[in-house]
Amino acid sequence: MESRLTDPDYWSRSWSGPNLPANTDPNKDPKVRDLCRFLQEVLVGRSGQLLEIGCGGSRFLPYFSRLGFRVSGIDYSAIGCQQARMILDREGIPGDIYEGDAFDENPSLVGRYDVVVSFGVIEHFLDTAEAVRAFSRYLKPQGAMISTCPNLAGLLGLGQRILNRSVYDRHIALTAEALRKAHEAAGLTVTHCEYLGSLDFHALNLQGVERLDKELAYRVLTRLSRISWKLPFHVEPNRFLSSTIACAACAS
Repeated sequence: MESRLTDPDYWSRSWSGPNLPANTDPNKDPKVRDLCRFLQEVLVGRSGQLLEIGCGGSRFLPYFSRLGFRVSGIDYSAIGCQQARMILDREGIPGDIYEGDAFDENPSLVGRYDVVVSFGVIEHFLDTAEAVRAFSRYLKPQGAMISTCPNLAGLLGLGQRILNRSVYDRHIALTAEALRKAHEAAGLTVTHCEYLGSLDFHALNLQGVERLDKELAYRVLTRLSRISWKLPFHVEPNRFLSSTIACAACAS
């Protein structure tokens, strides 16, 4: 796909760390609490087979298995696929991990899934609707697609530009409205599209940064995020302060 802003090497570097991601547990990890609330809300009454596109190092496949889905994933990073398999094995969860490009034909996977999800994938393509349309091929009729991306149109994006512009430039800074329109342009019916959570600087990506001042700034910002979670008041999710955008849509 000509409009992609990343390649397998980029993602392999992302997953090359020594440690596997921790379990997704909204009761223990405030970074995923609002996202898990969103997922449970939009998946009420749904079951069957679920495919995660861009599943490298996925901490969510076990979570979806616990919700009752039979899980699969596809990713074109060999390291990412290896980590996804290791995480499923660690949790004792069966699942299929396919090493391949989701934009390829993949005839054995097309039209097979009740739910297709992607976390931080579609914002890496210049044509967001084209990416959504390609991913929706894997849905059964009336299946559900869930797409999330970092809110780089807000303060999180400003922090990413300042601390690591090269990573920022591999993203499209989508708004909730742009994400909604991309799903509608792909022929899907949007049921939910919203900003999630508070400002969380843990989402900043310092891959390749070796400057101590920027690493110190990252530590200070993430510390501020943790402090904000303990404040006695709640700020409604919005375009400027939220860290995540999530969209759920149905196929015809």
